[in-house]
Amino acid sequence: RLPTYCIANFSAQSDFASGNQSKVNITAQSGNITLARYDGTNYLSQGNFTSTVIDLGASSNLTLLNISWTEITPQNTTILFQMRTSRDNSTFTDFESNTSNTSNYTNASGSVITANSNRYVQYKAILQSNNSNTTPIIEDVMITYKIANFVGREDTIYLNYLDLDNFFSDPDSDAVAYNASL
Repeated sequence: RLPTYCIANFSAQSDFASGNQSKVNITAQSGNITLARYDGTNYLSQGNFTSTVIDLGASSNLTLLNISWTEITPQNTTILFQMRTSRDNSTFTDFESNTSNTSNYTNASGSVITANSNRYVQYKAILQSNNSNTTPIIEDVMITYKIANFVGREDTIYLNYLDLDNFFSDPDSDAVAYNASL
């Protein structure tokens, strides 16, 4: 079987509401994450948001691929991400940055995840500003991953999964190569 490609997408206020907020706010209408204001007018210089634990639904054959997000980063503001994982939803790795270049995940259009590929994941977004009049904004977060040899039930709808077997066929059964992007 070909691998099944999956997406965990977070973009609404309800997606972020149960996360842990430290010196950040989640706007009610749009669900955006912003720095908190310290006096009603000026923004704090740093804050972070930690997601709830995300169950990717596969305890084996899982590979984390990318984390991406939609951001608005005015001049003198930054957004960084870190991730941690767990096999059992009890013992987690430390939050880690992208170890391939010893920095945090910083590419909003897609950073390769270097954290251990485990069923349970959690991300931390770190928002920073050097100007108390501006804040960076996170509009949504997406984690892509794949599950090798995934077998689902016919009577179940899997909203986050894309199984290439369902979309492509090869009438002469020779070798076929797929190129897919998210």
